[in-house]
Amino acid sequence: MASTTRRKHVVLFLAFAASVAVMLAPPLAAVTAGSAPAAGPSGASVNMGALTLCAVMGAYYVLCWHDAKVAGAREAKEAEDTASEAKKKPRIGALDSLRFILIAYIASGHFIHTATRNPFLLRLISQINVVVGAFFVISGYVAAYTTTELGQRKGSKRLDNAVEFVITRIMGHWPLHIVVLLLFSPVFLFVDISYSGVATAAWNGFISIFMLQAWFPTSAEVWNAPTWFLSALSFSLCALPYGLRILAGQKKEELRRTLVILTLLSLVPKVAYSNDLHAWGIMEGMLNAKTHPNYALFNSIRFSPLGALLEVPFFAVTGQMSFNKKARARGMRLVVEVKEILRLTALECGYILK
Repeated sequence: MASTTRRKHVVLFLAFAASVAVMLAPPLAAVTAGSAPAAGPSGASVNMGALTLCAVMGAYYVLCWHDAKVAGAREAKEAEDTASEAKKKPRIGALDSLRFILIAYIASGHFIHTATRNPFLLRLISQINVVVGAFFVISGYVAAYTTTELGQRKGSKRLDNAVEFVITRIMGHWPLHIVVLLLFSPVFLFVDISYSGVATAAWNGFISIFMLQAWFPTSAEVWNAPTWFLSALSFSLCALPYGLRILAGQKKEELRRTLVILTLLSLVPKVAYSNDLHAWGIMEGMLNAKTHPNYALFNSIRFSPLGALLEVPFFAVTGQMSFNKKARARGMRLVVEVKEILRLTALECGYILK
């Protein structure tokens, strides 16, 4: 494209030069052997035509010169964007391994009761609510990693449009969520209508489709139970671009202060729950709705979108603290960060695995 523009530029310049030469040359009709140039209407007509051609070509040349400058600037910007895309941040493979370990633990925790009666193994593997919290903090870490500049206190262009940021991420999981609901809706509707009535079935369908179930502690697991996580995560994503924009500009001391504030705010409801129910030694994974002292309160803590709103930026802050150090061009070593995720998540949830 650039070479084509330059060729066009040269051709127009030569045409402009030719028109100037025609205007300055003596009229051919006026030159005869041994006679003076004629000054009649024919010579005036030729001079006027050459002048008009020169003016038109000059104006056209100026317009094309402007177009060439605009095209050059656009090509330079495209080249810059291409170069920036080529310098994408390296993929963090350690997080994939961590996700696999967490998913394996959660899957095992759902079925461990059918495999053993050993109290130690049941206590060790059934505390899935502690592990689920790690996915929130991983989401915050990844969001901070992909939307802030390494080694700089500023966010990337992805944070400029908050609405686009939120919609893009929610649409990453909502379509698949709808497909699953459509596939299994006959089963969900049959059970709800049979045992709870049409009104309850319609309400459960509404909150499931629009991922609102996490706001209702006793209904958070209606229909497709694990999607309460998507409900809480979607709400936290709505505030994330605004929070990341602030975090990206904070200094290390400010990030430490923010981390302390988020930790305290997150611990308040968990400590209150444990204190009021004397649940410091309770292993919730070993209990059900009938044996738990207050299952509705427990659900309001573990399913709360407000809790997710604190947990998602929690590790975004710690990640940003590491991003503000010297950027490592070949990627980042995350062994320390992975250990910190597990430790801080367990601390936040207020549980001690026994």
